Amino acid sequence: MEACVHQLSTLANSVERNLFPTHIDIFSTLLRILYKKAPPGSDNIDDLPLRLLMNDASYCEHHNREYGSMKRIVYLHGFNSSPASSKAQQLLAYLTKFGKAHAFDAPALHHRPAFAMRRIEAKYGASHADDITFVGSSLGGFYATYLTEKYGFKSILVNPAVAAHIGLAAYIGEQVNFHSMEKYDLTQQHIAEWQALAVAAPQRLERYWLMVETGDETLDYREAVKFYQGAKQLVIDGGDHGFQAWEKLLPEIVQYAGL
Repeated sequence: MEACVHQLSTLANSVERNLFPTHIDIFSTLLRILYKKAPPGSDNIDDLPLRLLMNDASYCEHHNREYGSMKRIVYLHGFNSSPASSKAQQLLAYLTKFGKAHAFDAPALHHRPAFAMRRIEAKYGASHADDITFVGSSLGGFYATYLTEKYGFKSILVNPAVAAHIGLAAYIGEQVNFHSMEKYDLTQQHIAEWQALAVAAPQRLERYWLMVETGDETLDYREAVKFYQGAKQLVIDGGDHGFQAWEKLLPEIVQYAGL
C-alpha cells in the first residue's frame, strides 16, 4: 500500500505543473480509495498528499496563464458522490470531443460542507462572474445556489436540493461515498454547516437555469420549481433523480456556459 502511494506521489509531483485541476482531483480520488480515510499522520482528509487542497488556487493561476482568462464549466457533484459520477464524466467526454477538456473542472468535495465550500471559494472566488458556470447536481445545486448569490456566477441546477440542512437530517449516522467507499459519520455539525450555506430566497434569478425531472424519486421537483420561480426552468416529465435527459441536453448546457 505505502509503496503504491509513494509511486503515485512521485508521479504526480513530477508532472504537477502540467496538470489541470481535474487531473489533480483524479489523484485525490485515487488516494482516497487507497486509504479509505485520511492518510497516516493526517487529522483531516483535507491534508492529502501532493498539496491537493492548498494548491488549487495556484493550479487555476497556471490554467489562466496557459489559456488566458476563459470560460469554464465547474461540475459540483451530489451527496456521497464524486467527480467520477456519470453526469460529470459524460460532460467531460462531450467537451473533450470538441477540444474543450481544459474548460472543465469537477472538484472532489469534502463531506463536511464548510470544508467543501472553503475549497470551492479558494479555487474560484476570485474569478470573473461571467467566466464560471457551475453545474450543480442535487447537493451540488445547493452549493451552486450559495455561490451564485454570493459571487454572481451562473449556475445550472440539476434536480437540486433546495434545503440540504433539512432533507439530509434524516441521514445522520454512518455514510459511505458511492465511488471512493470512504466511510464517515454524518453529524449535527454537517447539518449546521449546511444551514449556514442555505439561501432563504434566490435573488439573482437571471443567473440560474433549473433542470428537473418530475420522476425524481429522491427530491420533490415542485419544491425546486417554486423556490426558483422566475428563473429559466426546464421541467421534464418522467425521468428520475439521476436525470435521464442529461446527455441530450449537453449541447445546450455547453452553449449556456458560453463555450
